[in-house]
Amino acid sequence: MDWQGQKFAEQLMQIMLLAFSVVAFVTGYSMSSFQMMLLIYSAGVVLTTLITVPNWPFFNRHPLKWLDPVDAERHPKPQPMTSKKMPTKHYLNLLLSFSFRHCLPLHRTMDWQGQKFAEQLMQIMLLAFAVVAFVTGYSMSSFQMMLLIYSAGVVLTALITVPNWPFFNRHPLKWLDPVDAERHPKPQPMTSKKMPTKHYLK
Repeated sequence: MDWQGQKFAEQLMQIMLLAFSVVAFVTGYSMSSFQMMLLIYSAGVVLTTLITVPNWPFFNRHPLKWLDPVDAERHPKPQPMTSKKMPTKHYLNLLLSFSFRHCLPLHRTMDWQGQKFAEQLMQIMLLAFAVVAFVTGYSMSSFQMMLLIYSAGVVLTALITVPNWPFFNRHPLKWLDPVDAERHPKPQPMTSKKMPTKHYLK
């Protein structure tokens, strides 16, 4: 899949799973049938998998066009900003960030590895609570108990993974200044057109 195809497949998967879960819940609750709810949701998961997992042609309508190294050198490069004057809006943003960043974890941003860890932790916790809720509700034949356990799991997962807690910021990114970036060597394009001997043997 191309990049936009992957994004569309993920969004479509989330929409379909949410729609099938709502339909399964309403049908199972109205019929008081736990088995019917599971049957509808299982069919929805299978159908969603068949639609979003294979690499269908409509997921490849926006292929990436990479520039050749020679063409990339012809394009103008972005110039670093040399102006040191900060607008008033920038000072207000600094003041607000200084006032709240040590008070509420929601006003800070996670680093890259922290975001990945939070997403993995959310998926694991939701799956674990779903299994526990299903087993408990099925063994007790109680639809309400299953919903109560899973709802509590969703709330607990949100409290752990959504706020930007300090353990999500243990790997901050270190960005280079424009002046320091200019000192580093730039990758050179390959200009050699000589083909190796292995290529001629083929």
